Amino acid sequence: MNDQVKVFIIDDSEPTLFMLNLWLDHMDDIEVVGTALVTDEFKERVLESQADVIICNWHMTGRGYAQLQELKRENRSPALISIRDGNYLPLEGVLNQTPETLIPTTATGESLLAAIKRSAEKRSLVAKVVELGLSEAC
Repeated sequence: MNDQVKVFIIDDSEPTLFMLNLWLDHMDDIEVVGTALVTDEFKERVLESQADVIICNWHMTGRGYAQLQELKRENRSPALISIRDGNYLPLEGVLNQTPETLIPTTATGESLLAAIKRSAEKRSLVAKVVELGLSEAC
């Protein structure tokens, strides 16, 4: 992938959000296109940012879950990387699907970067398939 991967970060901790943003901002092949706290209205901001990937730490409230559900119903929804320990089944129930990538909180920075790039590539392929399917249907 030659272009920068556009990343949107959502977290419930302002210091964590800041540190992840600061760290990713130093990567040449990643562009942080937005950040939001879980308490913010982030759905429209994510869509406007045209992010390839959402990184989300799962300590969300009901409204945060609802916004992610709405995002995942969009055809051109960004890939979702969920940073979480423990059982992922409650997360699947909330989204009605598994996030594209699940990362434990014990993961290294290198594995997170690899997951971001892999998720962006998958999203790009899915978008092309959707586009081809839609254009052939017209």
